[in-house]
Amino acid sequence: MVGSAWEEAIDPLNDPDVARAARYLVERHGAHAELRARGRALELRQMGEVGAGVIWEQITAAVRLLYTEKDSAAQVESDEKASDRPGNPPGSVDYELTLIGTSGRQIAVQVMPNSSDGDALQDARGLFGEYPLLAEIIVRRDGVLIARLTRA
Repeated sequence: MVGSAWEEAIDPLNDPDVARAARYLVERHGAHAELRARGRALELRQMGEVGAGVIWEQITAAVRLLYTEKDSAAQVESDEKASDRPGNPPGSVDYELTLIGTSGRQIAVQVMPNSSDGDALQDARGLFGEYPLLAEIIVRRDGVLIARLTRA
C-alpha cells in the first residue's frame, strides 16, 4: 500500500487537526509513528469505519511528510553523521518490518531503528498485542531475513 490518490492531490499538513495528530505521533512514537498510524487506519477500515480510516491514512501521510522534512533539515544541519539516519539512536541499525494481515495481504513496510536483532524482534512481537489484525511480521536487516514471526 504505497500512497493513495488523495496523497498526491492534497498536502495532509494543511489540515490543522491532521497535522496536530501527526506531530503528536512523531513526538510520542518517533520512528514507529508511521507504523502506528498505518495500523490504526487499517484497523478502522477493517471494522467498517471507512471515513475514520481515510482520516488515519491522511495522518499517516502527514507523519511521512514530517519525517521527510525532519530528515532534510537534519541533513543540512550536519553531514557528520551521514552514515546514520537522522533521529536514530547512536549505534542503532535500521530494521525493515513487513506486516502481513489476517487476510494474507501485505499491510505495510516500516523501517525502524534498533540496537540489536533481539531488540528489533521484541519490538516486532509487541505489535501483535497492539494490532489484532496482524498475522505475520517479516523482519529484515540490510535486506537479509532475520525472522518470520507469526501470531501464536
